[in-house]
Amino acid sequence: MLLPNDRVTPEPLDQEAIAHQVRENSRRQDKEVMDTLHDLVSGKTRFDITCTGEYLEGNVIALDPRVLKQLKSGELTIQAHLDLHGHVKEAAKTALMNFLQNCHAMGYRSLLVIHGRGLKSESGPVLKEGVVRWLTTGTLSHLVLAFCSARPYDGGTGALYVLLKKRPLKSKWKRPL
Repeated sequence: MLLPNDRVTPEPLDQEAIAHQVRENSRRQDKEVMDTLHDLVSGKTRFDITCTGEYLEGNVIALDPRVLKQLKSGELTIQAHLDLHGHVKEAAKTALMNFLQNCHAMGYRSLLVIHGRGLKSESGPVLKEGVVRWLTTGTLSHLVLAFCSARPYDGGTGALYVLLKKRPLKSKWKRPL
């Protein structure tokens, strides 16, 4: 039985606020693209990134192509995984940073990061774009060798295989205090 007070009437949409938000999002995305292109042209970027449709791939420029081929084919054993479904952008960034730093500290190299395809999001694949940006810039970029969209059985274009650098070996010699 439905009571008259059970119905919720939606607030009327403010068309001007929506238009302003769309313009701001467009400006922000244009700025990010221009900054990325500027870094690429000036040689500041260390990654070669390829995006075709929903497929993503990126690697440090000096990486051996055979290693990238192994990563893309799913030959490397996944040592740990992180699922970012349900995270908001900032929480996802924090979770990704903690996950990658912990995995690197434990010596893990081959990881799976599930970010989703972003098909249900009104503003597109927010986490997918964010994960690529976070992997290729800032502190995480120094840990990452390569990444690519996963094989269909591991999540397809809603997930990334991530290859981390080797952890430096500790010296066997004790240093004086």
